Amino acid sequence: MHSEKPISSKEKPLRRAWTARICAASFLITVGLLLFWIRDHQKRATENSAATQTRMTQSADHASDAPLRRTGSARATSRAMPEGIVTTHEPEQLKDFFLIECSGHNVSIHKALKLLDEAYHDACFFSLEKPLEIKYSVEGESDKLISFSIKGKKWTSALEYIAALAGMEVKHEGLIVRLVPIEVEDRKKSVVKIPESISETLLQELIDRGDWDTQAEKPDNATLLRLHGLVGNAKITDSVPSGFIMIKGTNLDTAALTALVRMEEEQPKMYVHSQIITSPSALELPQGTLTQEAALQWVQDIMQPNGTQLISAPGATTASGKTSVNEIKEGEGNDWTGMQITSTTQPIGLKLSSEILTEIRPVDQTRENQQSEERFVMYDGDTQIRAIGHDSGGYYYQMTSLKNVPQMGREEFARETVGQIEQPVANSVPGKPGFVFSPYTNQIIDVIDIPQGTLVADPNFPAQEKKFFRVP
Repeated sequence: MHSEKPISSKEKPLRRAWTARICAASFLITVGLLLFWIRDHQKRATENSAATQTRMTQSADHASDAPLRRTGSARATSRAMPEGIVTTHEPEQLKDFFLIECSGHNVSIHKALKLLDEAYHDACFFSLEKPLEIKYSVEGESDKLISFSIKGKKWTSALEYIAALAGMEVKHEGLIVRLVPIEVEDRKKSVVKIPESISETLLQELIDRGDWDTQAEKPDNATLLRLHGLVGNAKITDSVPSGFIMIKGTNLDTAALTALVRMEEEQPKMYVHSQIITSPSALELPQGTLTQEAALQWVQDIMQPNGTQLISAPGATTASGKTSVNEIKEGEGNDWTGMQITSTTQPIGLKLSSEILTEIRPVDQTRENQQSEERFVMYDGDTQIRAIGHDSGGYYYQMTSLKNVPQMGREEFARETVGQIEQPVANSVPGKPGFVFSPYTNQIIDVIDIPQGTLVADPNFPAQEKKFFRVP
């Protein structure tokens, strides 16, 4: 039988030393391998991140993605990204291109142009338009700091107004925009009408900037124009009738004011019309946007099956950015049946955009209430159809059309008679066609181009306290 030789007392310390060395070496090797793995993993992660970033950059720079890149500020980020096909426009269409918002306070003309270009890209982003590469140049030096707040105005008008504030005028050469100093002409007297909307806007801008105490007496138009730098060395006097001022100065003194009044006169109005379709079975909806003729043909086709119904809400003519409510209701307070459609519409880019909240409460108690909040973006006169929801009784759809109301003259629109709605009728302002007294505050409200009998929201009340009246 084999037996191991006992370890002598001299060999024990030596063996312990070798064992310690082996353990230490193993530990160092393990740590080295771990560090190598960590560094290799970090390197791979960095390379993957760089590759991902490169792919993202390449995707963003791809021509088809260009319209979806925003260079604008965060002021428009609360808007939902629209769905649809990106379209293109030509340089000559910029004269009809509407911005969402553009503002600056005590900025140079170069900074102002940058803000304007960002506002243009914002409008392209939210109207699904591919932006043009516009180049701006300023001839001569202008150290004047300007302030402006522009909402829902055309790009060309905003550009001319910003230039005039800096004492310049605009020269267009395709996609190249040149700003050159205004050539000064002789002083002359002129009478200028200041729309009430301009006075209210200018005062609100001062209040928002903290430059006017809300408890102070409302300033006159001459003071407002001075505080906003809208006139230079011109002499200003209020004249009769109210709302007019007399100015004596050069064209340079009055350039900004002239541009502001012209821009305000372009205030657009839109007509919004929604129809609700109920069907016992699901309908195949057309893709994208329809022309008026195609929409009518589609309605005729779907009305063939038994049980399909079309309910038309009263249309609404509304100013840009204003909220209107159209309804067909039975009942009082919150205990009602029927439908209510709340819409806020404005032009963006070359299209019209409307955010619409729809609520339907069927008379049939076996059917469920339906709510839908949608944003429609389409060209003037077109129609879009969206699904609202369904219940045990069938399916609900909404067909919405948006249309510009011509600035000159009144366009006639078919209006449905709405019963069961008792809203006050406003009184006309004597001698001022197109203006009425609010039934609630007795303040004057502009209802120009809004058809008689239309239900409109009183602009003097916030959204949560909205009150409505009918146009006489």
